[in-house]
Amino acid sequence: PPPEILYARQRLLLWLAGQAARHGLPWLLRGSVLTWQLIHPAPREIKDVDWVDPGAIDVPAWSAALPRLLQNIPSGFGAVEPGLLLHPFADSPFPGVRLPFTVHDAPGAPVSFDGQPWESHIEVTGGDPLTAPPLQTAAGIPAVSAADLFAWKVHGLFEYGRGKWRAKDLLDLALLLRHAPPDPAALPPALRAAFRNRQTSFGLTLPMIFGEWGRSFSAGRKWRKFRKHYAHVGQELEEVRDPVAEVLVPILKDELERELAEGWKAQGVEKREEERCEGAENDRLPQSFEGIMDP
Repeated sequence: PPPEILYARQRLLLWLAGQAARHGLPWLLRGSVLTWQLIHPAPREIKDVDWVDPGAIDVPAWSAALPRLLQNIPSGFGAVEPGLLLHPFADSPFPGVRLPFTVHDAPGAPVSFDGQPWESHIEVTGGDPLTAPPLQTAAGIPAVSAADLFAWKVHGLFEYGRGKWRAKDLLDLALLLRHAPPDPAALPPALRAAFRNRQTSFGLTLPMIFGEWGRSFSAGRKWRKFRKHYAHVGQELEEVRDPVAEVLVPILKDELERELAEGWKAQGVEKREEERCEGAENDRLPQSFEGIMDP
């Protein structure tokens, strides 16, 4: 879409991001809107609004609250038509409630593109622990810390196994390091919480530790496809991959050492530890990491 349409959509999403606080809800902003606010003025498209509830999981309360956030939207943001509530990951320890909506053009709000109205959603989830105090964005919106946001995105690079990382997560990590670097002291506990809470072994990060992650032909093809779809992305793969790996590798190595020393095992996903990621040669994790990384 042209810039004027992206701007109109962005205005609505930024306004919606503040709705939880306006309604007295304890939810904290996360996701693409928070990333955009932290890295601004670097370009980053935003498509929806995500919050996390730091309190107890309460799906019925979330289901009642979300529709209220789409009420009384100023007409200058577009004509918003709510959809039906969805309940992603309802049977998991990390349930959510999502409310899709459709936006039609209004005076001063050209949100449609190619003859089609714009579709987006707002969503709240729970079950993810916070390891650092919340922050206030430049717009005064309560949000999760940069360290927790960063850790969740790192986890996203590995949680689905071999070659299933998302290019936008890698780009976000590089942009956060450049424009809003998290506190280095806060990263290890944030990463540990993100991985252990989702029952993910740091063994899945071995390809990055060994300098092999994101170097395959398929990784390059994924990045080229991503750049083709998002015109504002001008970086080559190595320009985002290498700075992220430089920061992460020492932490990932230490956390894998800790995991092995403590005998921690992912529960219910035992096979995940043995999935073969890019460049891995063995079917078992080492009993000790000592000396493996030394040249």
